[in-house]
Amino acid sequence: MAPKEVRLSYSEPVEIRFSIFKVYKISAAPGADMRTLRSAADSLVSSDLLKRGDEAQRSDAGVANTGQTSTDIAVRLKDLEPGAYVLMWRVLSVDTHTTQGSFIFVYAPSSS
Repeated sequence: MAPKEVRLSYSEPVEIRFSIFKVYKISAAPGADMRTLRSAADSLVSSDLLKRGDEAQRSDAGVANTGQTSTDIAVRLKDLEPGAYVLMWRVLSVDTHTTQGSFIFVYAPSSS
């Protein structure tokens, strides 16, 4: 069964409405090595992190949190196809500093 969400935990609360969380499918051959995936993910982060109006191209369905701030963020996922994905973020913490990053995850359902 495909995951329904991905969770991020921060050491201090972030301002959810002033932060960005996105998931994109990485275009890479099945079994691509981590260096290839990281290169493709970095390219997506550079081109799409700050893009607006890209909801149809993304693999996430937005943030599940209902509060204004939180240290734990739940990003809802659309129905994923098998493959590699990048979760990217740019957050504003309650002490007003920003940070951004990304990580790669692979959805590989078992055949049993």
